[in-house]
Amino acid sequence: MAGVEDRAGNLRRAIVAYSEALRYYTPDVSPLKYAMAQANLGIAYKELGDRQAAVACWREAEKYFRQMDMVEDADRMLEWIKDAEL
Repeated sequence: MAGVEDRAGNLRRAIVAYSEALRYYTPDVSPLKYAMAQANLGIAYKELGDRQAAVACWREAEKYFRQMDMVEDADRMLEWIKDAEL
């Protein structure tokens, strides 16, 4: 049980850290870091069971990966979205 609580706590801390990073990694200043932080934030939300928040993050990441012509990363986000929406 303690392992599950530790994992959930770590995921919540990751969400706080990525959310804080997104205050600095804006799409205008650093679109790649912004997209990567959104993707990782989505993973943390998914692992905590918040699929809606995860999908929102991945949609945002996909948008910026696509704008940077990072097709493989953008397509990966679409796969994650598809899997989360099943």
